[in-house]
Amino acid sequence: FPNGVEEVVGFDYCISITEIFIPKNVEQMQCFSSCDSLNIVKFEKGIELDVLGGFNNCKKLTEFVIPSNTETLCLFMNDSMIKSINIPMSVEKLDERCLTNCIDLEEVIFESNSNLKSINEECFKGCPKLKKLELPESVINRK
Repeated sequence: FPNGVEEVVGFDYCISITEIFIPKNVEQMQCFSSCDSLNIVKFEKGIELDVLGGFNNCKKLTEFVIPSNTETLCLFMNDSMIKSINIPMSVEKLDERCLTNCIDLEEVIFESNSNLKSINEECFKGCPKLKKLELPESVINRK
């Protein structure tokens, strides 16, 4: 993405994309759903995301590292092959239906000293293999 682009939306059904690199000028993104061949997502070091969302129905996605300066997650990721995901301490909110229908997800790990305050409706719903989920004490609002 060129310099100056701060918000990325769209890029759904791009079936030939296998790898994505997100530069640090991007602040918000909700995109890349149903990208059947996508298996690698990389973020430039130092990226600060206000909102990170999308990646729905990316069936070959096996690993996803959430950047350490992300504030709100609205990742869907259903039907991905992700088994484990780490939530950085900067994340304050898990938006509605975050990480739902992740059929292979086994564990969600929150960094120590988490700033998570809010978990909205239906987060982690439809994750039949989920075995490890310890919500941080900082959570105030569970809808």
